[in-house]
Amino acid sequence: MNFDKFSFPTDNPVLVLLILVVIAYLAPLLFRKISLPGIIGLIISGIVVGPEVLNLMDRNLIVLFFQKIGILYLMFLASFEIDIKKFRQNSLNSILFGLLTLIIPFVIGFLTSVYLLQLDTYAAFFVAAMFSTHTLVAYPVVSRMGIINNPSVSVVVGGTIITNSLVLLSLALFKEFNQGLSDFSLLYVAGSLILFLLLVLFLLPKAARWLFKNTESDRGFDFLLVMFFLLFSAVLAELSNIDGIVGAFLIGLALNRIIPMHNALRNRIRFFGNTFFIPFFLISIGMMTNINAFYSGTQTIIFGVVFIVFGIFSKWLAAFFIQLFAKFNANQRNLIFGLSTTHAAATIAVIMIGIEAGIVNETVLNAAVLLILITCLLGGIITERAGKNIVIQNSSKDEPETAEIPSRILVPIANPATVHHLIEVASVIYRELSAESIYLLSVVNDDEEAYQKVHESRKMMEKLIEPQKEAEIPINIRTKIDLSVPNGISRAIKEHTISTVVMGWSGKKGTFGKIFGTTLDNLLISVNEELIICKFEKPLMQFNRVHWLIPTNFSFEPGFESLFKKFLSLARQIPDSPVFYSDNRTLNLLRKNQEITSSFSNPVFTYSPYSEKFRDIFNTIDNQSLVLIMLSRKGCVSHRPEHDLLPHLIDQDFSDMNVIIAYPKQFPDMISSIILPEEDIGLDPIQDNIDRLGRIGNNVRRLLRIR
Repeated sequence: MNFDKFSFPTDNPVLVLLILVVIAYLAPLLFRKISLPGIIGLIISGIVVGPEVLNLMDRNLIVLFFQKIGILYLMFLASFEIDIKKFRQNSLNSILFGLLTLIIPFVIGFLTSVYLLQLDTYAAFFVAAMFSTHTLVAYPVVSRMGIINNPSVSVVVGGTIITNSLVLLSLALFKEFNQGLSDFSLLYVAGSLILFLLLVLFLLPKAARWLFKNTESDRGFDFLLVMFFLLFSAVLAELSNIDGIVGAFLIGLALNRIIPMHNALRNRIRFFGNTFFIPFFLISIGMMTNINAFYSGTQTIIFGVVFIVFGIFSKWLAAFFIQLFAKFNANQRNLIFGLSTTHAAATIAVIMIGIEAGIVNETVLNAAVLLILITCLLGGIITERAGKNIVIQNSSKDEPETAEIPSRILVPIANPATVHHLIEVASVIYRELSAESIYLLSVVNDDEEAYQKVHESRKMMEKLIEPQKEAEIPINIRTKIDLSVPNGISRAIKEHTISTVVMGWSGKKGTFGKIFGTTLDNLLISVNEELIICKFEKPLMQFNRVHWLIPTNFSFEPGFESLFKKFLSLARQIPDSPVFYSDNRTLNLLRKNQEITSSFSNPVFTYSPYSEKFRDIFNTIDNQSLVLIMLSRKGCVSHRPEHDLLPHLIDQDFSDMNVIIAYPKQFPDMISSIILPEEDIGLDPIQDNIDRLGRIGNNVRRLLRIR
C-alpha cells in the first residue's frame, strides 16, 4: 500500500471527510463513557486533530465549508425547534423576560468588557451580545419530568425567541456600523433590512406552504425544499448586508409554523443536521481553539472567569426580576435561571460573527468555550433540582394528557431457555389488568441468511407458545429483520402501539457493550414505554417472598400508578406478603393503599432510602425470594446516579439473585435537542461526576465521624 500519497496536515478531501466522520461517530460515544457530554467531546476532538496538537488537517476549504453550513443549520434548528405555542400562552411575560434577559446581561457584559477586560467598544459589544444569548440545552430535562406546561417554562421558551432574534439582528446592523456608514448608506441598510424581513417572515413562508401543498410529496424533495429556503434566506440576508445566520434563524421561525411538530419531515431535518453538519461544525470550532493559550498565559483564564461569573450573575438577575413581575415562586425562578443560563448555539454564532468581522480575537473564543462548558454544567444541575421541586409541589396534578392506547405487551426473545418465564410475567399482567394481547418478537439480523432465519425463528416461537394455548391467552408471533436488536424492538413497539415491554436480561456487559451500550442501554434511550426486565429462572409460584424496592420520590413519576399495578399483580402470585423498602413518605402512602391491605395479610414496611444501600439490602435476601425494583431513566424526578450502577453490582456480587427491574412510561420530549441528540448534549454525564464527588465527600465525613 502506498502511504506516500497522504501527508499531514492533509488536504485530501476523502481523508478529511474520513477523519471528520470518525470523530463525529466515536467522540460522543467515548466521552460519554468518561462522563462528559458529546458536544464537549466534539470540540475537544477538534482541538486534538487541529494544528495545535496532532495537526492532522488544516482548516482548509472543506472544513471551512462545513463550518459555514454548520452554523447556518445550527441557528436554523435553534429557532425551528422552539415551540411557538409556548410563546403565545404567556406572551406578555415572555416578551418582558426576553427584554430582561437581553438588556441586563448586555449592560453587565458591556461594562465588564470595557472596564475589567479593557476591550474596545466594538469587541465589548460582541461580548455583551454573547452574554445576552442563551440556548435551551436543559429543556429535555423539564420535558421528561412532565412540567413543560408550567408557566415558567413557557416564559423561558418565549423569551428565547425575543432575545436571540434581537441579538442577531442588532449584531448584523452593528457590523455594518462598524464599517462606517453615511446617511445615504444608513437609509439603504434600513431599507434592505425591512425588505429582507418582509421576504423571510411573510413571502417565503407563503411560498413554502404553497409548494408543500401543491407539489408531489417525496421525502427527498421535501427536505431539499427546506434546504433551499434555508440557504436562500441566508443569501438574502447577505445581499441585505446582514449576516447569513440571521436569515437562517428567521426562516427557522417561519417554517416552524408550517411543518407540524411531530412530522416525518421535521425528524429528517433534525437527523441530517444532528448527524452531519452540526458535529462537523463543532469539530471546526475545536480546531480554531488555541490550546496553548490556556497554559502559556493568564489572559484566557481571566477572560473565562469573568465571562462565567458575570454571565451567570446577569442571567440570575433577569430571572429574579421576572419572578417579581410574574409572581413566580423560588423554584420557578430557579427553573427559569437554569434554562436560560446555558450558552451554546447562539453563543458560538455571535462569536463567529465577531471573528469573521475581525472584531474579536481567539482569546474571546477560547473563553467562550469555557463559558459553554461551565454554564451547561450549572444550568443542568439547577434545572434538574428546580424541576424536581416543582414536580413534588404539584404532586396532585394529573398526568399529562396522552392519547389512549390499548394495553399490549411485547416479549422480545433473546434466549429461548428463559422465554417461558417472560411469558409467565406477561401472562400475569395480561390476566390481572385485562390487556389486549401479547406479542412474541424475534429480531433477525439483516444479512444473506435473513429469510432462512425468519422461517426458523417462527417455527421456534410456535413451539414456545404451544403450552400457552390451553390458557387461552392470545399470543401473536412477530419477526423483524433489522441491523440491530434495539432498532427492531423499537420498530415493533411503534408498529403495534405497544404499552409494555417484558424482556430478559443476563446482567453481563462485555467490552463491546461497555463502549457502545447493551440492548437495555439503547432501549432506555430510544423507547419511552414501560420496560420490565426479568432475571430469574423458575416459576413465580416457587418463590417464598417478594422484596419490593421503591426509590425516593418515585411516586411522583408520571407512570408510577400503571407500573405499581403491574408489580402488585406479580407480587400476588407469591405466597408470603411482600417487604417494601422506601422513604417514609412513600411507605405511608403504601400503608394506606387499599389494594395492598386487601391483597396481603401482613406486609412489611422497611424504611430505607435505598439508593445508597443496595448492597446492604441484597445481603439480607436469600435465593428463594424475588426482588422487584422500580427505577427511572436519567433526568427523571426519582433518578440518582447510583441507580445506573445497579446492573454492575448485580452482575459482580449478586449474580444468583432473582430480580425484576422496571422502568415506568416516560413522556417523550415535546422539543428535540437543538445541537445534538439529547444523549450527546445531555447534562447527566456532568451531573454524574458532581454526584460522585458528593458521594466521596459523604464517605469522608462518615470516616471522620467514626474516628
